Amino acid sequence: MLKDLIAAETVAPEKCAGCGIPIRDRYYLLVADRAWHNQCLRCCKCLHNLEAELSCYSREGNIYCKDDYYRHFSARRCARCGNGISASDLVMRAKDLIFHVNCFSCLICGQLLRGGDTAGIRDGRVFCGEHYESEVLR
Repeated sequence: MLKDLIAAETVAPEKCAGCGIPIRDRYYLLVADRAWHNQCLRCCKCLHNLEAELSCYSREGNIYCKDDYYRHFSARRCARCGNGISASDLVMRAKDLIFHVNCFSCLICGQLLRGGDTAGIRDGRVFCGEHYESEVLR
């Protein structure tokens, strides 16, 4: 037991990948093969602390929260806002276009459109039924 304690004390503590200060805390996070103080693991875009999150993402040496990772790297993008769509996002589909639920709204009045609502699409732009008939088709 004493041998283990002495051996452990001779090993230099790992440095935090976030702040560069040696980690002396009893508990720390190991993400992307790098050690982090709990308070130092943050999304590189929004700076949200990721200590309590169930997952985070690493790409090109940067750490991202789920929202920012999908926003920047997702292959599927919302036709209205252009942000990425994650597998867990609720979406609306119209023709070959995909929209976040909150982005599927009339371009003129802003009314959110739900399944079953009358809507029209012209050049990737969404209109409620009323404005499609009065503004687009006339």
